Amino acid sequence: MVKGDWMRYTDVTYNGIKYRGIKFIQYRPYWTGDTPFSTHQSDNGYSTDTVYWFKFELVNWRVLDPSTGLVMCETIIDSQPYSNTFYHNGSASNVRYAYFNDASYTNYANDYETSSIRQWLNNIFYNTAFTDSEKKEISTTTLNNDGYYTSVGIIDYEELDSNKTSDKIFLLSFNEVRNNNLGFSSNYSDYDTARQSQGSDYAKSQGLWVNKGSSYDDNSNWFLRSPGVNSTHCCYVTYYGDLNSSYNVCKASYGVRPAFRFNRISEIGQFEHQHNYSSVVAAPSCIDKGYTTYTCECGDSYVADYVDILEHKDENGDYKCDYGCGYEFEKLAEPCSCNCHAGGIKAFFFKIINFFQKLFGINKVCACGVKH
Repeated sequence: MVKGDWMRYTDVTYNGIKYRGIKFIQYRPYWTGDTPFSTHQSDNGYSTDTVYWFKFELVNWRVLDPSTGLVMCETIIDSQPYSNTFYHNGSASNVRYAYFNDASYTNYANDYETSSIRQWLNNIFYNTAFTDSEKKEISTTTLNNDGYYTSVGIIDYEELDSNKTSDKIFLLSFNEVRNNNLGFSSNYSDYDTARQSQGSDYAKSQGLWVNKGSSYDDNSNWFLRSPGVNSTHCCYVTYYGDLNSSYNVCKASYGVRPAFRFNRISEIGQFEHQHNYSSVVAAPSCIDKGYTTYTCECGDSYVADYVDILEHKDENGDYKCDYGCGYEFEKLAEPCSCNCHAGGIKAFFFKIINFFQKLFGINKVCACGVKH
């Protein structure tokens, strides 16, 4: 996958909300080593020479194992190859072992340890999706990266297994997505709804293949980290929810669902997030109560510490509330010879006049300054 000028992007913050703007100069290559051409990006409604904006939103994580803090992204968040590099060794005696991710033919193309998808998860995604305080919550997990054959108990293909790795962020394995204890069907051929997933708008813009026109409409396939049946293939979950072991690692149209483990487990065996709230105080006024909003970086927030509404005050003697709310104090009546201050039948007459003036929004002021 040679870097090219096929997509430009910029991240901006507007009114406190972060957005990513992207523009395709040309369509993304369908797979590693290919030339750019219109594929699933256009199928998903994205065109070249058009600017699209995407809002950064909180990632929803599904709890798979509360006892170990294992969580998985609920949505397919991106689409890209398992391996950005792909080399064929023409002199290999067995085609099963003929493809590599390096020019020296050291690592097979489906080797998870040296894969580009692993590097992306633990660098670009890790540093984009999590704050420094959130990174402290993420454990380093030692991963078993056995291939399909070893995972299902077939011997003689151990050469396709990848070495163990210690990662912050990772893809799930073939065995993990058929583990009852993690909420999945143990039968890898079942159309398991717990394994089905759909892609984000951003993933679709990057070329995610999306199923259309069936009961599984809008579902997509997503990568597993386990190497597949030969050096060009890795395992994946289909849009039906069953498992497959023969997806070409160089194709860029399958989805990514990151997973990780929290590093703090409570005494009752449940992972727990330690909230770290910041506070914003809203001062009271003569109209509204005061209050404090407490917000955690995880998105949780609450309002507390209410303060009673203030009383109107007039310290400069202009008969108007000093807080600027529009309230006006009633002026003290002083002896006045105007008819509007008269008593008896005249007072009754002017009460009627004042009633209709207020009804029609007419504000009259006496010569002495009293508003009627």
